[in-house]
Amino acid sequence: MNKLHAVIAKDDMIIRLDTAQILQDAGFIAHQARDADTALLLISQRRGEVHVLFTDVQMAVGCMNGF
Repeated sequence: MNKLHAVIAKDDMIIRLDTAQILQDAGFIAHQARDADTALLLISQRRGEVHVLFTDVQMAVGCMNGF
């Protein structure tokens, strides 16, 4: 069975780690990004395999925010 993938784009490390743990406990492979640029890279590397995208609305750095 194929695993489900999630990308967490959040600049707050504690919230990002907690969210990743919750998603891992639910059976996802959790990929973490501290900014939008890294999140976009992770999504492009997964080539259509990302099932959940958890974003921050206001990230401090990167090319865009969570909207």
